[in-house]
This record gives sequence, C-alpha cells and structure tokens, in this order.
Amino acid sequence: MKYSCLIVEDEPRAKDLIISYIEKIPYLQLSGSCNNAFDALAFLQKNNIDLIFLDIKMPQFTGMQLAKIVKENVKIIITTAYTEYAVESFELGITDYLLKPFSFDRFVQAVQRGLSPINSSNVEIETKREDFTFIIVKLNRNKVKKINLEDILYITTYGNYLKIYQQNDKMTITQETMKVMETLLPDKSFIRIHRCYLVSLNKIEEYTETNLKLNGQKFTIGKLYKRNVLKKMKETYFNRN
Repeated sequence: MKYSCLIVEDEPRAKDLIISYIEKIPYLQLSGSCNNAFDALAFLQKNNIDLIFLDIKMPQFTGMQLAKIVKENVKIIITTAYTEYAVESFELGITDYLLKPFSFDRFVQAVQRGLSPINSSNVEIETKREDFTFIIVKLNRNKVKKINLEDILYITTYGNYLKIYQQNDKMTITQETMKVMETLLPDKSFIRIHRCYLVSLNKIEEYTETNLKLNGQKFTIGKLYKRNVLKKMKETYFNRN
C-alpha cells in the first residue's frame, strides 16, 4: 500500500530534499507539490491526500492558516526553519515539527508517526525502523525529546500518558500512545509483553512462561501476549553472545 503525499514549499532546495527523501521510502507516493498554500488548498479540494509536508512562512496565505482548515484525516508534518510556531502547531494537532535542515532518519520517523494511526502494522514501515538508534517523543504541546534506544529499559502506561524508564535512573513522561511506540521501536529490540508494558529485549535478565525479570524487577507476561513473547524469547534470548 502506498500513501499519497503533498509538498507545500516555496524554497526549491527544501522541496528537492523532501522529494529525494520521499523517493527513498517505498510506501510513499508523491501526488503533488505546490509553491504556496493557495495552490495547495485547490489541490486538496480535488485530490485525496494522506500526508502533507508543509512549510510555514509563505506569502499571503501561510502554512499555519492552511493547517487550520485541512481535513482531520490528513496528517500534517511541518517543515520549517523557525521554532516559534511549535506550540501553535501541537495545539492544532500537527503530527510532527521538523526543523530545517533535517536528516533522512528524522524525516522517516516523522512519517512513521503520521502513518501509524492509519496502519500501525504496515510491513514496510516495520522494516525501515530497524536502522534507527533513537526516537523522538512528545513531552507536551510544545516540547519533544530525543531518547537513545540503547538507554530504554521499559515503557509503561501512566493514565493517558506513558513513562519511559531509562538507564541511570532516568524517566521520561510522554504523550505518545503504546500503539505509536510499537510503531516507532524496532521489533528486533523491543516487545510488548502486556497491555501496560513494552520492554527492551536486550535488557531482560531472565524469564519464565508467566513473567520476566528486567532491571531487578518482575513483570507479568499478559495472556494475550504470551505466545508471541515466548516465541521471541526463544529466538533471541538463547542466541546472545
């Protein structure tokens, strides 16, 4: 399955970079590009789009103005050189906020975040995240944080939030959901063991058919996750060097 994309960008270099990134991702299809928000609005009225890469500062009709009237089912990723619109963007429910210049890895992560609510089990997305060494998570409406994968011990639900426990007694509270975290984290290194827990495979110290030990703590393996967890453990746990 391919997801249709629209680029709204008036800087030729920035547009060319985004096009080159899209071409590297097999599940994305560039459906159009516009130099201004007026043309983009007209394009959206005639075409179904899944994802918009939207610049903010454009003459007359800005990217933020366009974002306010785009349909809710269309995901928007802001691409800008300005930091001051981050708060307003997250208040509008913008998927991600990319500051120029951004890397290909950061670009793909933003795409994954945008597409995960549409299809969190997309196989092609799953294969791409294996190359990541970090994730970017939302802390609140105006802040995000970079977390190295090797530092993550486990993730647990916390009301409407998640707690990400890291090495050296660090802990981050994020607004992300478990479904989004499962999409962002590589299968080879992380696994969901319970509706409330997602853990690092490399940090597991021991396990049985009903629970496992990680960071000196015991975690119950949920009945719905048991079969997959035990299969994954047999594939990975005994193959450690």
